[in-house]
Amino acid sequence: MTEIILHAGFHKTGSSSIQRTFHAHEFDGVEYLDWGHFNHSHPFMQGFLDTRGPEVAKAARDKLVAGMAKVTAPKVIISAEAFAVAGYRDAIEQMCDLIAPYTSRIKVYAYIRPPGSLLASDFQQCARAGVNVEFGRTPEYLQRMSVLDDIFGRVNVWYGVFARQCLMHGCVVRDFGARIGFPVQEDQVQQSNESFPLEAVALARCNALFGDPSYDTPENPDYAYFASQKLKDIGDTKFRFSSEAIEKHTAPHVHEMKSVQRRIGGMFPPVKAVPGGVSSDEDLFDIALTLEPKLLKVVEAYAAQVPGGDFAAQALMGAQAQPPGPQRIADTVDVIKMLRAVELKAREAA
Repeated sequence: MTEIILHAGFHKTGSSSIQRTFHAHEFDGVEYLDWGHFNHSHPFMQGFLDTRGPEVAKAARDKLVAGMAKVTAPKVIISAEAFAVAGYRDAIEQMCDLIAPYTSRIKVYAYIRPPGSLLASDFQQCARAGVNVEFGRTPEYLQRMSVLDDIFGRVNVWYGVFARQCLMHGCVVRDFGARIGFPVQEDQVQQSNESFPLEAVALARCNALFGDPSYDTPENPDYAYFASQKLKDIGDTKFRFSSEAIEKHTAPHVHEMKSVQRRIGGMFPPVKAVPGGVSSDEDLFDIALTLEPKLLKVVEAYAAQVPGGDFAAQALMGAQAQPPGPQRIADTVDVIKMLRAVELKAREAA
C-alpha cells in the first residue's frame, strides 16, 4: 500500500463520527482497518499497553498484522483517540514498528479544538461519566502534539482547527474525507456523541462531587452513564461556560496557545461573549436545586419500572432529610444507581 492514514483523535473533535463513518461505508481507494472494533483505541490499548494481560495483547497485535495483510486498497485508515495521549509514546512507537513495513509513508491527521470550546465539552463529558475533574481544567496540547511530531516528523503530521467555521461544509467528517482524498457525502456521515444539556450537567456534577463513590469504579462503569441517560431529558439548555470563566482558565496558558496556533498554521476563532454561561460549581449547584422536583419524578418513575424497586421510597426519604444543597441532590441521583444495581442483579438471576 502507498500510505497509512493515521487519525489521532484529540479530545472532543468528532473522532467517533469519523470512525463510524469510514467503518460503515466503502470508499474506492481506501479501506478502514479491520482491527476488531471501529474505534481502534480499544485493540491498540489491549495490544500495546497490555491492559488485559499478555495473551490478549498478543492476540490484538496478531489481529493488527492480519488486518494489515488483508488490505488491498492503496491506502488504509487507522483511527484512535489513544494516539493523542502523550503518555502512550512508547506504545505508539511499538505499533508503528509493526505497521511500517506495509507502506512507504505514514501520514497523521489530527484536529485541535479551541480551548474555550473544549473546556465546556470536556466538562460535559466528565460530568456524564461521573468523573470528578477540576472545574475548568485546560488541555495539554503541546505535549501531545510533540509526541506525534517526534515519532512521525513534523512534515508528516497535519493539524486542523476543530471549529465549524474552519471545517469544509462545517463538518469534521467531510473535512477529513476531503483532506485525505476521499470525499464524504452529507447523507453518509454517522453522527455520534449527543450533547448533554446544562440541567443534566448540574445534577451529574453534584453527584460526581458528593455522591457515593462505590458505584463508580472501573469494575462498574455502567452506573454513572446510566444515571446520566436518565437525567439528560430533564432539560434542553445548551451547556456553556461564561466568557469570564473561559478567560480565567485559559489566561495562564496564553503562551502555549500561541505556540499551538503557530504549529497549526492558523488562529483559533475568538471566544464569543456568552450571557448566562456557567462560571463556577456554585452556579451548577443553584441550577440543580431548582430541578429537584423534576429529578424526584425521574427517580420515582424508574423505581416503578424496577422489580423490587419499592425500597427507593425509603432511600428518597433519607436523601430528602438532608438540608437543601448539592449533597441532597447527589444522594437523590444515587438512588438511580441503587435501582440500576437491583435491576442488573434481577437480570442475572433470571
